[in-house]
Amino acid sequence: RSGNRDSATAPADLFSCKDGRAIYIDAGTDQLFRSLCGLMDKAMIADDSRFNTNDARIENLPSLQAVIEGWTNSQKLEDVINALRKKGIPYSEVNTVDEAIKNPLYFDGGMILSTVSGNGDTVRVPGMAMRFSETPGQVSMGAPMLGQHTGQILEEVCGNDADEIANYISENTVAVYHDPMARSRNG
Repeated sequence: RSGNRDSATAPADLFSCKDGRAIYIDAGTDQLFRSLCGLMDKAMIADDSRFNTNDARIENLPSLQAVIEGWTNSQKLEDVINALRKKGIPYSEVNTVDEAIKNPLYFDGGMILSTVSGNGDTVRVPGMAMRFSETPGQVSMGAPMLGQHTGQILEEVCGNDADEIANYISENTVAVYHDPMARSRNG
């Protein structure tokens, strides 16, 4: 298992920063690795036999990651980004959930959608990750409330009648969602 790490090149993985943020750094070529070593003030490790080739870096990955994480842990995300950008080293900051759901690029690309939840609130939900020309997929509703479809499932899928369902509910065998606004909406 490699997690977020690229199993073919090193270093290419997530690293933590001083401010608790994370960044993905991909310096898997010899040239990029040498640049990364220089900006970390660790130029000498680029020539170390444990790290001077991609195969050697993969073989000694825990030691290499400790060196890089030591550098990223000593700096804020913004400082790491600025340093990597100046050296042309590929990176990607890891967005927090709050940043992701507010990023207009995710909305424009259809990766985050607004829909109505089971209780009528407008919520943001993940869009369709896979898109095909013949079956593009869609999000037709938000997540239901806990128990919102219990009665319907018991009746239509399980074949229970209204008395059986009422018995399950009264015995707390199943949970059903009771909309607190239904009474005020329906009179």
